[in-house]
Amino acid sequence: MLLQAPATLAGALAVAAMAAAFHPRAAALLVGSRTLRGLAWAGKLSYSLYLIHVPIGGKIINLGTRLHGGSPTRLSVLAAAVSTTLLAAWLLNRFIEKPSQRWSGSLAFSRVRP
Repeated sequence: MLLQAPATLAGALAVAAMAAAFHPRAAALLVGSRTLRGLAWAGKLSYSLYLIHVPIGGKIINLGTRLHGGSPTRLSVLAAAVSTTLLAAWLLNRFIEKPSQRWSGSLAFSRVRP
């Protein structure tokens, strides 16, 4: 039952994305929505999330599998893993990725002539 909710959410997001891609009016309705702003925020963190999700979230879930408990324990571990991973990704993005992008943008490259 727990795995069905994320699959349903992913399916709904996929349908919304396809509607926005193929129908301009649907895209206009989604532009001002909170869902789209949340997805834009997640998109900004996507590379940081990619880098950090296994070392942080995976470790928390691994530790959580050692706890004995029912669904509330599993949901608590999942919530802790997701929130900690998002926080770590935001910190990585804010203090490492963005400053690195600003620094690399300020570099001047010159062509080497043979």
